[in-house]
Amino acid sequence: MIKQLRDECKWPDTEVFAFIPRLKVQGTFYKSLADFAAVIGMTRGQIDAYKSRHHYKNMIEALQAMQRDRIPAYKTEYGLLSYSEARKRRYTYAQIEKLEYIPENG
Repeated sequence: MIKQLRDECKWPDTEVFAFIPRLKVQGTFYKSLADFAAVIGMTRGQIDAYKSRHHYKNMIEALQAMQRDRIPAYKTEYGLLSYSEARKRRYTYAQIEKLEYIPENG
């Protein structure tokens, strides 16, 4: 069974097999989606919410869609900021309305 799991996961024989991987991204195995989410600066809940909100059937579809998404931004003296980042920098709604709006950041 372990041999089959190693083959399916393409887990090299040179690496210790100490846990059953849930996810492999760019050659790194993760025990759980929460571990992966922490590495990319998100929470498991944020990924689950995105999956649910956009009606994806599985987590891989949701992660692929998240990768394609772009966040609208505003051009500020600090560079491009999302609406929530601008509010954290104490921009008022009226000030934000006057900033140049960039529909897709990236």
